[in-house]
Parts: sequence; C-alpha cells; structure tokens
Amino acid sequence: MTDAQVDRGARSVGDRATGFAGGEWRAAAIVAVVAALGYANAVANWFTLDDDTVIVKNEMVRHLSGVWRAFAHPYWPEFTPAGQYRPLAIASFAVDWAVSGGSAHWMHLVNVAWHVLACVLVWRLLRDVVSRGGALAGALFFAVHPVHVEAIANTVGRCDVMAAAFVVGAVLVHRRGSWLAVPLYAAALASKESGVVFIALAAANDLILGALEPSRGGAAGTLVACRGRALWRRRWPLYAGYLGVAAAYAVTLAIVFRNRPLVDIAPSWFRATPVDRWLTEARVVPEYVRLMVAPFTLRIEYSPQVIDVAHHLSALVVAGLALSAIAVTCLVYAWRRAPVAAWGLAWFGIAVSPVSNILFASGVVLAERTLYLPSVGAAIVVAWAAQEVARWVAAQPAARYPAPGLHRLAAGGGLAVLMLFAARTWTRTAIWHDDKRLLINTMLTESESYRTHLRAALILGNRKDWAGAQREYAIARTLYPEDPYVYEAAAMVADGQDQFALADRLYDSASAVLPGVGVIYLRQARLRFRAGDYAGAIRSARTAYLASPDSVVALNVLTGAAQHLNDFASAEWAFRRGLADHPGNAALHQQYSWMLAAKGDTVGSRREASAASAASVAGASAAVSAAASATVVSPHARADGPNIGARSIAATRGAATH
Repeated sequence: MTDAQVDRGARSVGDRATGFAGGEWRAAAIVAVVAALGYANAVANWFTLDDDTVIVKNEMVRHLSGVWRAFAHPYWPEFTPAGQYRPLAIASFAVDWAVSGGSAHWMHLVNVAWHVLACVLVWRLLRDVVSRGGALAGALFFAVHPVHVEAIANTVGRCDVMAAAFVVGAVLVHRRGSWLAVPLYAAALASKESGVVFIALAAANDLILGALEPSRGGAAGTLVACRGRALWRRRWPLYAGYLGVAAAYAVTLAIVFRNRPLVDIAPSWFRATPVDRWLTEARVVPEYVRLMVAPFTLRIEYSPQVIDVAHHLSALVVAGLALSAIAVTCLVYAWRRAPVAAWGLAWFGIAVSPVSNILFASGVVLAERTLYLPSVGAAIVVAWAAQEVARWVAAQPAARYPAPGLHRLAAGGGLAVLMLFAARTWTRTAIWHDDKRLLINTMLTESESYRTHLRAALILGNRKDWAGAQREYAIARTLYPEDPYVYEAAAMVADGQDQFALADRLYDSASAVLPGVGVIYLRQARLRFRAGDYAGAIRSARTAYLASPDSVVALNVLTGAAQHLNDFASAEWAFRRGLADHPGNAALHQQYSWMLAAKGDTVGSRREASAASAASVAGASAAVSAAASATVVSPHARADGPNIGARSIAATRGAATH
C-alpha cells in the first residue's frame, strides 16, 4: 500500500466515493479549466482526413437511428472494406449530427468536453495514490500534453478519448470494488478496441498497489490493506463480470465480422515476419520516450521512410531494447519501494500493447492518437515524481536550503514545462483546422512520408485535379512501392478518365503487391468490360468472386461479359457457382432461367424460374435482398468513379485498433 492510501485510510466511505472532501474540488476545477482552455482553438476546426468517410459520408451518422444501428455494423461505412467495431463512438456522432445538423464546430466542442472529463478522472485516479500537489501536477501534465492533439483536434479521434475516459473511470470504481466497473468496461470496448486492456490494468492495480478493503471479522468500518492474489480472490466476482463482458464482445465481433476482416493491417507488415515486427517495435520505443518527455516534433505519419521495418539490429533498435530493459528494471525495483511509479510504468506498457505489434500486426506502426490512454501511465509517474520532489524539498535543512526558495524553484520548473507543452498543443491544434492547412503543413514537414503524398493525391482528386492527383500518386509509389493502395487509387483516377491501358496496368500492379483482394479484381473486371475486353473482364470477375464469394456483384460483370461473347460455358459456371454459395438468391435463379431460355433449355429455364418464385414467396432475408439488388448493378458502372475519397483496401491505415 502507498503512504497516500494509508494516510487516507480513515477517510469516510462517502468522501472516498466522491473524492471531493474538503477543498479538493478546486483542484478538479483547475484541471478542467486548463484542459478546456488548452484545446479551446480546436472548436474552430473543420472536418479533416477520416472525418469525411466516418462522419460526413456515413449514412448511419446522418440519421438518429444510427444510435442503435451502430451496434450491428462495423465502425467504417459499408462502402469501405475496413473493419473495427466502435458503436458507441458512432452513436455519439449520430447524436451530435441530430443536435447540430452536422456542425463540425459542435463536434469538436464535444471532443474537448470528453477530454475535460478524461482529465478530471485522471486527476481523481492520481489523487487516490499520491498527494494533492502530485495529483494536480500529473493531471495538468496529462491535460496539456501535445501528443493528445491528434485524438482531440481530429473529430474521429474521439474514439480514443472516450475509451480512455471509460477505462480510467472503470479503474477508479474497480479500486473501490464497485460493480459499476463492469458497464464502464463494456462502454470502453464499445468506444474503441483499446478498451480491452482494462482487465490487465485492474489486475495490475490489485497486484502492485492493492486497496483498502473492509475487514472480515474485525470491527465494523475497519479497512485493511490487501493486494495481490488475496485481493484477486476477494474480487473474483468482479473479474468474472469483466470476463463475461469480454466474451460477449468477442461473440459480437464474430457475428458482425463474419464476412469481412476486423483489422486492416498497415502495409508495413504485409511482408514482415514476427521477428521483423519485434525489431521494429524496439525501434519505436525511443519514439515513445521522446513523445512522452519532449513532444515538440509531432507527425501525422510514422510510415516507411520515417520508421522503416527493421530486419536486423541497428543503433535505434539496440537503443529501444536498452530502454525497454531499463523500464522493466525500474518497474521491478520500484515494485515494493515506489509502487505508484511501478504502476505507472506498468500502465503504459499494458495500454500500448494493442498497437505494439508484438502479438499481432495492427493497423499502425506508430500513431500519436493511440498514446492517449498510455499517457495516463506517464501522468502517474509524473505525479509520483512531483510528490517525491515536494517531500525532498520539505525534508531539507532550512539553514542550508531555504524551503520557500526550493519550493519556488521546483514549482517554477514544473510550470515552465507545462507552459511549453500548452504552447505546443495550441500551435499543433491549429494545424488541424482543415485539410488544406493540414496538407500544406505535412508537405513542408513530412514530405519524406509516402502517405503525405497519398493524402495530397486524395485531396487533389476530390478537387478534380486529376493530373495533380496522378503526380502525387506517382511520388508515393516511388517512396514506398509496397502499398497496393497507391496503385489502386491511381488506377481509379485513370479509370474515371477513361485511360484504360494505364488503369489496367495499375490494377495489375496492385494485385501483384497484395494478391487475393477481391475489390481490386472487381474494379479491374468493370474497367475491362467498359474497354470492350470481355475475355479479360471474365477472367478478372471470376478471380474477384473466388476471392470474395460473399458478394455476387462480380458474377453480374462476368455474365454480362459472357453475353457479349456468347460464352455460355462461363455464364453457366457463374450461375452454378453463385447458386451453390447463395441458393436462396431469387435474382440469380431468375437470371439463370433467362440464360437457359436463350440457350434453348426450356426445361431448365422453367426449373430455375420456379426456384426464383419459391425463393421470393419464402421471403428473402435483408442480407439476401441486398445481395439480389446488387446482382442487377450494371457492369458498365465505373470503378467507384473518380471520387477517390470513397477509399478502398488500404485507405483507412490510421485506424486499427487505431
């Protein structure tokens, strides 16, 4: 147990529950005001980057029914192949849209409000384990930390802030043994996948810090220190509740993502081995330290050319391994001597684990928004350090070190750091004002990143500057030729401009980089159909269907091309294969009936017509109806058109887990 916990052991249960005994509400108010003022200029921002896809073009967000419909759908809209499950975040966007009519400024205001709530909860958590001054210092460190800008100034970054607020709240009430931690854990998971770490954070709290528990057999109201396995045994019903939530979450993911991937992994990991990922993560560790301690150089992208996949030891990899070893050593050393510091180190490691790429490949190599929850661990360490500095100052002989002077020196140094952080936060937030300002800044400061040029191409394409878009795509391919999207997106632009030969070559390149992606083959099939290459359209459509048999759209292109060539054999294959996979699809039966009639097979045509009628009478499900309507989409349709903002296989790289 920590000294702060023992000192407050006699505090009334009511005070411990509220945390606002005496005048401590003033500290909470200071934290809230500083957090709000630090990000006040975010309210002037517009929608940027993924906001367009997740919010502006998302029909679920634009209708209030999205509040409950979001729980049955992935986070990313259906027209993108990306996954992830964040229904509570989508529900909050839908409420915002209904309240404000889609105002970006209102949504940014709500983001700031979520940050304020998270900061107050962090302060409350710190106040549980350190002194008043230490808790205030740690909470202010968290409130103005520049690494949080991406999570707050970008509207969709709310997922990280919400998940963090619910996780910190859940840890708070878990420390008090309250069942409220169970629904808070569920809310964290529904906000972002990173909320899964709560169970490990709660277990680390019980193992390292412990809690004051009611005495069994002692006087009524007596609290005793308890931690480790003894505390786990006392709280096994709580942990059973947490595991129940996790199990329900896993079942939900299995249902929602039965026909699509949950995570769109970063292109860096396409050809990386587990050892490559581990070495690269070691290379990232110095960046973690820099971003926590001196976060003055901030980036949107940490993609190749910024952080390359490590295949062998290098100076930075060795430095990362050394820093990791130091952190583990400090944690072990502080376990008994300074448990609060040990808990802070453990918090950071646990919270960053979902995007660490150690156990599995994630959608990012490093993203600043994903450090919002891990930085609570840094705030815990800062709070502990501030407390210990204050104790050291108080313990110095007055004759040698006048206490007022030392106090002023320590407070002044801490205030200077906070002011530097706040200034960097303010200037960085302004860069997220709109896509144009963001693009200009990244072109000036992150031009070595291929994703900077990829983003420039997307923006130029949305402005219908097709030549400029193709120029930026070409630069992106030169900087990093291993991302299939730089070929696919350029192909979509060329396709929209009827540059058939160029688009066809680019689609081939995309498939060569990452084979087996059905949407690329489907777009190439449509392109070849429009170019009059019906044999090529049949080949691409066949490959597209085999890669993604859950959709019958590719079969429509195939049968349309076969019709132009009078290729009954290919059409026959398409209908037989499609009906084997989708026997209740009335539209497929009907179209097969028409083909058999054209072929002269009257008996077969009547059989399929009867099957189509039976399927219609039986009543198709909503999913089958959607698939049936998809089969009558014209094969002449362009490949998502030149509106390349409707992104494809790798357009959603920042999201994994972000």
